[in-house]
Amino acid sequence: PLAAGGRGETILVVEDDPDVRIALAAVLEARGYRVLPTASPDEALVAVERLESRPDLVLSDLNLPGIGGRRLAAELFARFPGLRLAFVL
Repeated sequence: PLAAGGRGETILVVEDDPDVRIALAAVLEARGYRVLPTASPDEALVAVERLESRPDLVLSDLNLPGIGGRRLAAELFARFPGLRLAFVL
């Protein structure tokens, strides 16, 4: 679980509010996770293309500019069946 701390697992954070994105990344990194902070669905899709393997978890805002959180989730699930995703409201 996240509360226990990580061992370098990769978490993709998708959040358009820079203060929230920075705070989430700081807390997760302090707990031992590798964080890929992105500001939009487009940035998130580019970030996952650059990864050597799929992210261990995606934390995404539901209300995002562009295609939005639901459509981003659908695209990520199509690429990575079984991907863990949590929406941050």
